[in-house]
Amino acid sequence: MNKDSFGFRDAVEEASSLDVPSVTPKTVDRERTRQGRAVAAEAGFHRRTALSSDTKPVQVKKRAVGRIRITEAAPRKSARYQGEARVQLNIQSPIQVAEQWRQLVDEIGINQWELIEKSIPLLKKVYGK
Repeated sequence: MNKDSFGFRDAVEEASSLDVPSVTPKTVDRERTRQGRAVAAEAGFHRRTALSSDTKPVQVKKRAVGRIRITEAAPRKSARYQGEARVQLNIQSPIQVAEQWRQLVDEIGINQWELIEKSIPLLKKVYGK
């Protein structure tokens, strides 16, 4: 059997002859970044938070007749932490654990973060913290 029956040697030789330009990293102006964040904070903008109540509503385009947004049909209750900064919590787990978690959240019928929030005091009690 030929060691290079798939033609890998030819592919390596071809790839080594490619002319790749040098890559230079983008420079970041830290001072302008700080200034931009300061301006955004003064204007009341914050990543992943709702606008404060004193800001003007955004003008939306008219939608086609007969179409509405889900928030118009079934508005959500006002959030307990509305306007507060939030973070995203990502957890890797075995598939079975993730499936059990989803089933539990669906059965209880509350947001995942609310379930975590309610379970923290119980976990502290169990683990003595």
